[in-house]
Amino acid sequence: MVAITATTAALVKPQWADKVPSPAYDSMSAADRRSIRLQNPWSFLNVTLSPEDLPDNQRKDSNELIAQAMHALNRIQQAQVYETATECLYVYRLQRDDHVQTAIVADIDLADYQSGVVRIHEQVKADRAELLGRHLTELGVTSSPIALTYRRDEKSAALVAAITHQPPTLVINANFGVTQTVWQITDSTVIRQFQTVLAARPAYIIDGHHRAAASVTAQSIRSTSQSDRFFAALFPHDELRLLGFNLWVQAGHVQPAQTIDQLQNLCNAKQIDQYSPPSKGELILYLNQQWLQVNLKKTTNTDAAELFPQLLRPLFSIDRTNHPAIENIAGNLPYQTLSDRVDQQGGCAIYVAPMTIDSFLTIADSDDLLPPKSTYFTPKVQSGVFLRAVF
Repeated sequence: MVAITATTAALVKPQWADKVPSPAYDSMSAADRRSIRLQNPWSFLNVTLSPEDLPDNQRKDSNELIAQAMHALNRIQQAQVYETATECLYVYRLQRDDHVQTAIVADIDLADYQSGVVRIHEQVKADRAELLGRHLTELGVTSSPIALTYRRDEKSAALVAAITHQPPTLVINANFGVTQTVWQITDSTVIRQFQTVLAARPAYIIDGHHRAAASVTAQSIRSTSQSDRFFAALFPHDELRLLGFNLWVQAGHVQPAQTIDQLQNLCNAKQIDQYSPPSKGELILYLNQQWLQVNLKKTTNTDAAELFPQLLRPLFSIDRTNHPAIENIAGNLPYQTLSDRVDQQGGCAIYVAPMTIDSFLTIADSDDLLPPKSTYFTPKVQSGVFLRAVF
């Protein structure tokens, strides 16, 4: 089953821990990422730069974008922000408010991803995976471990508990609302114990499908021993908190009055007074300053799988996940983030109920693939806490 190995990821030095680590890319809006980058030139968001992070009048081609990211990375490396790398495992705890989840940070054989031992549940957008693959090959480092889950048992829980009862190596207090605690494991006997426990079970990607696909791209471009592995954080399944991704359909594809009439015919839509979180089997829509509840005619393990056949295709003629008229909005953001955008820019907001963890595991085990950005796990691993050479 899944084979973990010690990683050579370096840990950020304590004096830099409040400057460099940054929230996960898709946990914020593009405007929020731009604001953090402008206020803090040390933020790792300057390295994980993507086209959406720049205003329309400053958009660059991929060569310029990667050059700008390389400049930011060089600046960080010249400042000696990270400790000296050594082979180890890490135990990495994230806490937001009263929610705590604790991962084992390690390298994983890329062959396990390619063979399906590391299981996936979402499709990937080829252009996004290609850009991330170029980041890996040209910058030569990665910082954000791909987040996976595994089914917890007593042995794995006991190993993690034994580590977390020891003094931590690093504590980063409430960085963007998340307290991060890291324990480093260099004892070869303990490392082998973790390897043995995790080798008995599959692992499931919960966040990082595009980065995993990019690792395959990087391997094909530059084949070295380290490019045969990817950097991962493995969380037990019963500690995960699962939200959904919501959608914004841009104004050019929405004719409000016609859309509302079609919804009533297609999905038995009814007007409601205000937003309420959708339950399984229903969607909440907002357009033309109206809230609507839509009942799906067919439900499966996840409502996200029904978005295209039941709603996006018949209403808006959108039949592919990378259509430029749709944008995914992270489920951790307040619902008003999306409805305010509709009020300001038009279009339609679609709120989707999250699936359960059991449904998520069932989908991954059955080899079904959901549209990209169908699930949202929180809190997410942050960029800039670790730095691992790829080549």
